[in-house]
Amino acid sequence: MVRQVGPSNAKWQVRAAGDFTMTSQRKSELDVVIKRLNANDPRMADLSMAWTAMGDWGIEALSDVIKVNTVLTTLDLYQNDIGPMGASALARALRKNYTLSVVNMDLNNIGDEGCLEIIETLGRHNTSLTKLSLANNHVNHITLASLNQLLERN
Repeated sequence: MVRQVGPSNAKWQVRAAGDFTMTSQRKSELDVVIKRLNANDPRMADLSMAWTAMGDWGIEALSDVIKVNTVLTTLDLYQNDIGPMGASALARALRKNYTLSVVNMDLNNIGDEGCLEIIETLGRHNTSLTKLSLANNHVNHITLASLNQLLERN
């Protein structure tokens, strides 16, 4: 299995090839990322966690440090099996984070329930998030339209 953990062209990446299940190795790699985010490492402004199979557990752990991080501006969570619980955790983090402006959550499974949590946060607490991609997340077009209105306002 080819693995890359570290900076690549100014973007911090955790990448996997082959098996896409959350293994103990991936959990320890997530711990490294969490420690760097918690320390506000300036190299962590642009973070890709795509295809790491973190699921709700991983995004909940990541969200705890996103709350206090002041460096992260771009986060890629493409295809990580994140569901409504994970989207809710991210929404709680966005209530306290004012630096994150771009999030890619394409190909997860947050559904309308998870999207509505994020919409509530954007409507009441967060004005820094300007782009949130939710393609193929089982979110209906009416909910997405509401989300897009809030993102345009930000």
